[in-house]
Formats: sequence, structure tokens, C-alpha cells
Amino acid sequence: MFSLCFGKHPGPGLRTKRVTDLLSLTPPPFLLVLAASLVLDLTSSQKSDPLKHPIVTTNYGKIRGIKKDLNNEILGPVEQYLGVPYATAPIGDRRFQPPEAPGSWQEIRNTTQFAPVCPQNVHGVLPEIMLPVWFTDNLDVAANFIQNQSEDCLYLNVYVPTEDGPITKTQAESSTNKPRDQGFEIWESPEDAALIKREQTSWRRENGKNRPNWKKKV
Repeated sequence: MFSLCFGKHPGPGLRTKRVTDLLSLTPPPFLLVLAASLVLDLTSSQKSDPLKHPIVTTNYGKIRGIKKDLNNEILGPVEQYLGVPYATAPIGDRRFQPPEAPGSWQEIRNTTQFAPVCPQNVHGVLPEIMLPVWFTDNLDVAANFIQNQSEDCLYLNVYVPTEDGPITKTQAESSTNKPRDQGFEIWESPEDAALIKREQTSWRRENGKNRPNWKKKV
């Protein structure tokens, strides 16, 4: 409600009336409570959505991650669990001491954001020969991920694939009949990989002296 006054400055009585009119526009308390409950319900439903925010149980407590689609042709969607503690914070009396197991927690721990990284400087500290080429060629990009630094940095970032990407699926389908012709092997289980490893080791032991010469010819 608006009041128009001409001539003299409005007196105290008129000012009081205008304040009263403004207070009358305030919503009733029960409407504020209802709005707050709706916001809380919406927030909790988003966090508890098992498809978007999966929850897993660890030895120290439950953690909540987030499902993320990767925009590339190799990897499919993954579940991200960022900032999962794997040791007690090495600060205070724990500085320079052997790591200890982290404490457990009762509530579900949100692991949807990166935790601080250990103090470091990627520019001009280590010789380039000690760093991979893909890293040294993108130092500016890598530097964006180390802005938040702290001694409390003993955290893991866990990525769990949920399905294969387009290229991986194509390779798996085409390798059914001739896996070795494509330059890779498909193992049905870890036991298959262990069996192949044992067979290769046995062959090397039996044919150690007659091992083929794999040196490149000049």
C-alpha cells in the first residue's frame, strides 16, 4: 500500500499507519513453516535419489556419491565419490607421524566435492623430465585443481564405472570371434587373467634360453 503526501512532511501518525500497512503484508507464520518444509523435502529427496546420488557402505560409515556422465567416446557414466578420508588428518600432533585409520561416522557422509590437495606448486619446482608430457603440456589446467590446498589432504577420489562407453561396447562385441586379431584380449573374470598370467610365466620358465628376440631391427 502506498501513501501520497503533498506539502508538509507526514506526521508520526501517518508514518505509524504506513508501517502497520507494511506489516499486514507479511505472510502468516504457518505459510513460512510450510514453505520451509517444502524446501527441505525437495533438498532431501534430491540427496537421497539412489540413481543420481548412490549411497555405499564402507568400513567407517556410509558415503553418498554422485553419478556423472563423461562426455567422451571411451568411458561411460561413472559414480564419483570425492574426498573419501583414508587416514586421520595429519595436522597438529599428527604432523610427520605415521598415518592412522580415520575415525568412523554415524551419519551419511557427502562425498560429492573435491577435498583439499596437499600443498604443492606445479610451476618450476620439478624438472619436466619427472612429469608426464600430458601434465606438463597442460599445467594451467592442472593448476586449477590445486587451488584448495591444506595439510589435511589424505582423501581419495573414487570413480566406479556403471556401464561401458560406445567404443568399449564395440570392442567387446567385435572381439567375440577374434579377440587377438584386434590387438587386445577380453577376460571374463579376474581368475581368467590370473590363469593367463600363470601360463605366460610357465612358458617363460620353460623357454628361457630360447626366448624370441624382440629387439627392433635397424
